[in-house]
Amino acid sequence: MLDSLPESTDVAVKKQIVGASLNAFGVPIEKIIEAGVAEIEALEFYIRSGATDTEKLLKESSERIQSYEQEVQNLRKIMEDRVKEQNLATTACNAKKLEVQKVLEFFGRDAVAQVVKDSPKLHEPEKVEISEG
Repeated sequence: MLDSLPESTDVAVKKQIVGASLNAFGVPIEKIIEAGVAEIEALEFYIRSGATDTEKLLKESSERIQSYEQEVQNLRKIMEDRVKEQNLATTACNAKKLEVQKVLEFFGRDAVAQVVKDSPKLHEPEKVEISEG
């Protein structure tokens, strides 16, 4: 009803027009005021409730992200340590292979080849054929 009155109308006159209309329909002004204040309170509660929920979600999400980031760091450290361990193992194994190779070379290539061929435990290295094309 307020929006239907011309803007140029004086506020006191607007109050008289609205008051008279509401009285004519038996609507107490106090009830309208009470309903308006209750609506504002409800909207304010909704805003505060939503803000509280949002704040809680942001806090929990940040904590989860921090936890995941820590887990990623831990996994990267595990990976890095494993690569270092593997490199050390490879270096140690290659050094030991060289020692054993010296012993095998002492006995000669033919003797080693024959033992490998005759042994049920050992496997002859596969020969790679290179095709000319």
